[in-house]
Amino acid sequence: MKTIQRHDTLPGDLIERVARIKESLSIPYPKPLYEWIDGFKCDLHPEKEIEIWEWIVKHYTDFTKGKRFTLEQHKGILKFYLSSTVMTKEDLERSLLNGNFETK
Repeated sequence: MKTIQRHDTLPGDLIERVARIKESLSIPYPKPLYEWIDGFKCDLHPEKEIEIWEWIVKHYTDFTKGKRFTLEQHKGILKFYLSSTVMTKEDLERSLLNGNFETK
């Protein structure tokens, strides 16, 4: 499935923000900066999507700061925060209880 690119480029300030997101999530979600930028160029409202990712980064880094986790645990933590942006509180709690954020 081909993704539609809605923007030819992103403003410099958004690229700087994307670079910070990429750096913050380099352990659980390593991908090159150009892939991050290309992804946001496909969004109808890239700044809004970047704000969501910044929220994810804030909570992910607050939770993991100063703690030791395996790579799989880092991935599960990121998956939890990603899911929390699209799930209801009840669905999120149910997923937690069912162990859906464990990666194997």
